[in-house]
Amino acid sequence: MIRSAAETARTDIRDDYSGPYMSGARCVSFTAHRESGALAVLVEVAEDDPQLAVEMLADMRHDHVGRNRVYYFPSLQAPEGNMK
Repeated sequence: MIRSAAETARTDIRDDYSGPYMSGARCVSFTAHRESGALAVLVEVAEDDPQLAVEMLADMRHDHVGRNRVYYFPSLQAPEGNMK
């Protein structure tokens, strides 16, 4: 579901991102050129699973990668059924 949403929003998705202060733990992330890309992913997820979208929004962090931002979710770790 998250992978499909990210592809629809034309963002790059990964399941092995380790953000600042994560001590090497890995989580789901996607890279977007603008905030609208992040919102598009969350809206798409919300259409299928509103509770997951709320959890993602509450947990969302971001970091800068060049000209883009990577949005990551420390408590959303792959593999889970959410990466479909």
